[in-house]
Amino acid sequence: MTQVIVMSVLYDVFLVKRQKYCVTKKQKFREDWMKMECFKKWLNPVKNDVMKAYCSFCKVHMISELSTIKKHANTSKHKGNFISMSGSKSITFSFPKIDETAVKKNNAVKVAEIKLCGFLSEHKISFLAVDHLSQLLKECFVDSEIAKNINLKRTKATNIVKHVIGKCHKEELITLFKQQSFQHYY
Repeated sequence: MTQVIVMSVLYDVFLVKRQKYCVTKKQKFREDWMKMECFKKWLNPVKNDVMKAYCSFCKVHMISELSTIKKHANTSKHKGNFISMSGSKSITFSFPKIDETAVKKNNAVKVAEIKLCGFLSEHKISFLAVDHLSQLLKECFVDSEIAKNINLKRTKATNIVKHVIGKCHKEELITLFKQQSFQHYY
């Protein structure tokens, strides 16, 4: 009696006792496994091979048989990786969420401080007066959130005039002088 052994990609051939051959069908990866509670955090399909599964915690490929996947889940390596991965937080939790209203309020405060500094420099008011002016605005406009958050002293006012307003006016003067023609009289 002659035995025919079928060798295929879809079948595994196992040698059983007494030289008998047992043919079992290979299991394709099932999407249902990814939905199971015990597998959904780490089990993924292999892109180019439907007969294999991938553990994202251990970074290993395995045959996509349910028994093999369950055995892998019970290994000490996988359990150790599972504990270390579940204890780590996602990077999105590291950064605080940006509050849009707070950003708008801060921008409004910055605009108010720049306008106050422009007023001081335009009317040649001493920067020493800013120390008292910011406190006066807080007392006069109690209901204003912008006035409450203005924190302007002489050092900050000086730096705003030099490095913010000054640079803008310098660029405006440069463009103005480039547009005008000058006549030289000898």
